[in-house]
Amino acid sequence: MERERHLLPPQLRNLLKPEAIERGSITNLTVSSPDIIAGLNNYYKTRLAQYGIQTIQDLANLTDFEPLKDDIDVSLLRKWTLIAQILVKYKDLLEKGLNFEEYIKKAKIGRILLLGLDGAGKTSSLETIQKMKTVAKTQPTMGLEVKTLVFANHELVIYDLGGQKQFIDIYLSDPQTYFQSTLAIVYFIDVQMPSRFKESLDFLENIVNDLQLLGEDPSVHIFLHKFDNPSDKTLQASKTDIKNRVTNLLTRLKIKYYRIEETSIYQIPRLVSAFSRVFQSISSVTQVLNDTLRFYAEMHNILGIMLLTKNGMIIAEYTARFTPSQRIAIYHEILEYVNRFDIQQKLIYSKEPINFVSEPDRFTVNILPLKLQSYSTESAEQEDYPTNFIVLINDRVEGSAVLSPIEIKESITPWLTSFILAIQPPNNKK
Repeated sequence: MERERHLLPPQLRNLLKPEAIERGSITNLTVSSPDIIAGLNNYYKTRLAQYGIQTIQDLANLTDFEPLKDDIDVSLLRKWTLIAQILVKYKDLLEKGLNFEEYIKKAKIGRILLLGLDGAGKTSSLETIQKMKTVAKTQPTMGLEVKTLVFANHELVIYDLGGQKQFIDIYLSDPQTYFQSTLAIVYFIDVQMPSRFKESLDFLENIVNDLQLLGEDPSVHIFLHKFDNPSDKTLQASKTDIKNRVTNLLTRLKIKYYRIEETSIYQIPRLVSAFSRVFQSISSVTQVLNDTLRFYAEMHNILGIMLLTKNGMIIAEYTARFTPSQRIAIYHEILEYVNRFDIQQKLIYSKEPINFVSEPDRFTVNILPLKLQSYSTESAEQEDYPTNFIVLINDRVEGSAVLSPIEIKESITPWLTSFILAIQPPNNKK
C-alpha cells in the first residue's frame, strides 16, 4: 500500500521518460539527474551540470535563467524548471501525509483586488465575464464583497471593493486588512469622466504606496473602462490623455509589471481577454503553457492555438502571428460559438470539432472539446464532459497543417493535462 501511495499519478507520468516512471519512488526521482524529464537529453544534462544543476531538486531551485540562456533556450529552461517544481511539490505533500489530488482541486491562486472610484464599472464587468453577456445595471458595491472564480483548475478569490469615498477612506486607513496578500490589482478608470481623472489617479497612487509599504508586489492592470465607442474622437482623446497620465504615474512609482487595457461591457471579447490576462499574470503555469502552444503551432504549421476554459476564457495562447485586431475579431467569433447552447451540446455529445471560417480575414478555425483528466468524485457521465476547449487557427491553404485537428489535440493533451492539473502555484498566498 505504501508503494502505491508513492507511485506517480498519471498527470506526472506524462512529464517523464518511461525509465524514470519505473523507479516508482518520488523521493528517488527528486534526487535523480534532470535527464529523467521527457525531452531533456544528455547534451542538456551536461550543460546544466556545468552550472551546478545535477538533480531535479537543483533544477527546481533555479530562478535565474540569464547565465544559461546562451546554452539553453529559456522556454525549455522554464518548462523543465516547472516540471522539477511539480515533482518536488508532490514529494513534499506526500511527506506531510497530504492527498495530492484533493490538494490540487482545492488550490487557490490568491487574492485579486477590483478597485476604482464609484461608478467605474467594476461589478458590472465581473458579472459580464461570469455570465458571458452584458450586465449593464448592478447595485453599488457597499464596501467589500468577496467573490470566487475558477480559472485553469484554480479558485481565484476576488475582492470587489466599492469606490465611494467613505469606503476608500476605510481601505486607506487599514491597508493591511484590505491590501495584504494581493497577487493582482485591477484598477478601473471611467474614460467618460475626465473630470474625475485626478481623483482616480490620487486613489491609485495611494493604493500603490500602501502596497509597497506592505512589501506586496502584485501585477497591476489598468482598465480604461467604458471605452464603448472607439470611433468617438472625444472619447479617443480622453482615453489617450488618461493613458499617458497613468503610464507616467506607474513609471514614477517604479511598478515592475503593469498592463493598460481598453475595456467595455459592450465589447465582451476585449473585456474577457483583459481579465484572462489578469488571471494569467498570477498563474505560474501560464508562460509554460504559452511556450508549449507555440512549440506545437510551429511543429504542426499552425498559425495560432488557444486553450480556453469551458466558458471561453483564455488560459493560454499562441497568437503572435496575428495583428491585435485580427486576434480580437477571431476571438469574438470563437466566443459566440462556445457560448451557444446548441454548439455546447454538439461538442459535448459528438466530441467532433466545430469548424468555421472567420471574417473578414478568412482564417479557418477549429474548436475541439478537451477533457483534461482529473480525480473528480463526480459520476462517470459527468467525467466525460469537456473541461476546456482547444482552438486551432490556420489560413485556408488546403493541407497546410501537418496533422488533422483531432491528431493535434491528441498529441498536445497529455502536456496540457500535466501542467494545468499537476501544479499548485509557488506564489500561492492564503
